[in-house]
Amino acid sequence: MIANHNQLLENQEIIRPVDGVDFPLVGNAIAKALAKYLGNIYEDQTWFTNCLAQVGAKALKIEYAFDYSITSSNSLEEEALKCMLLGALENYARSRNIHEIIQPFLQGEKSLQLEPEYFKKWLPTIQDTSQIIGIVPRTWQTVANQVSGNITCNASYPLSQYLGGADCQIIAGNTLIDVRTTAKKRPFSLENFYQQISYVLLDSNDTYSINQLVWFYSRQQSVFFYPTDKIFRDLQATREEFKKMILDNYHINRLAEQNKCLYLPQ
Repeated sequence: MIANHNQLLENQEIIRPVDGVDFPLVGNAIAKALAKYLGNIYEDQTWFTNCLAQVGAKALKIEYAFDYSITSSNSLEEEALKCMLLGALENYARSRNIHEIIQPFLQGEKSLQLEPEYFKKWLPTIQDTSQIIGIVPRTWQTVANQVSGNITCNASYPLSQYLGGADCQIIAGNTLIDVRTTAKKRPFSLENFYQQISYVLLDSNDTYSINQLVWFYSRQQSVFFYPTDKIFRDLQATREEFKKMILDNYHINRLAEQNKCLYLPQ
């Protein structure tokens, strides 16, 4: 499966990064861009509810920056900046590290008037993010008819409290989506595979009724779709074994316990 996956990706045209980009920020931004796009096409106006970017904005008391970032945009560049802000806010919720891109929003004035130097500094990352966002609709069309339903960002599960609040990127209906933004020619690894199936197994109570997996490779403009019954012989039994392994070998993460509202679906 991994070899076939990579062989197909190797032959795809890759959207090359712009010089001077913030690679982690682009990756986070594209995941947010896909979530926004899916919320739009599947008419889910609450796709952002309880997402970690919202949590980060509340913690920093800059909700207005979050509210601005989830609105529709008039250009790809504007949408890129908004998704970059969402990615930085999510990163703050996870790490409590304040990314430089959100510094201007911390001055106490609820204003979105940014200095020209700000845009000059972030222009390469905005350009790189916008060129990828521009192809998201066309790339998604290959699986659009197989996916539908409400959008959940940063979905987590009761067992997540044993793993530091582990959460996946996006669930759309019954489909678990992993967004990968990398310029590697053969980017799919065994670790990527295990991470995605672990999120399926963590859903021990079948809260999200996941029955499909999607890997979305933004720079390669490629999407891979797999029904879970093609991967698991007996999903329920495997979940029970996985749950026992977690309970036998891990302890509740106290930080996750204190913030369990972040990890359990509302």
